[in-house]
Amino acid sequence: TLKFEQVYNQETNDETLKGLITVMKSLTKLHTIDLDLQPSAKEVITEEGLITFYQDLKQFSGLESVKIGVYREKKVTDEALKSLKTTLEGFSALKSLTLSFQSCEALTDEAVNHISQALQRLTSLEVLDINFGRIPTITDQALKYLAENITALKNVEKASICFDRCKITDEGLKSISEAVQKLPA
Repeated sequence: TLKFEQVYNQETNDETLKGLITVMKSLTKLHTIDLDLQPSAKEVITEEGLITFYQDLKQFSGLESVKIGVYREKKVTDEALKSLKTTLEGFSALKSLTLSFQSCEALTDEAVNHISQALQRLTSLEVLDINFGRIPTITDQALKYLAENITALKNVEKASICFDRCKITDEGLKSISEAVQKLPA
């Protein structure tokens, strides 16, 4: 297990992310990563750095558990999550996925669409935890995207989906509720 928990206001930058990949390469029995990033006052992690990090993660396709939390990063856009989608699609052994992009206000419904599309290929997934809370640009459409793809998760035993303080109405909740009811009990 590799756990990287950033202390608030500690400078973490693109070079730190490259260093994490280097450390991960030396861990021959790596099955779990837990990456928790919060911005410092300088916001030194760029979207380009995250995209490169997500692309570099592809070489660890045997991971069984992935937890990535990126909080309050104003420069992270849908393009970074498109890169993460491509990486996740190659993780066929993945049993647990936790993604939190809380308060990353540049994200839109399309970011959720990218992640939901990756779920179609994660057929071994048993635990799913997704948090797009506190993003005012997230709407019912995000839940509709998720509803379209979540039914592929036949082995999920535990799921948590958070869209707290987003622009979600009863219509969006209905679409995800109907999809979840189709999952195996």
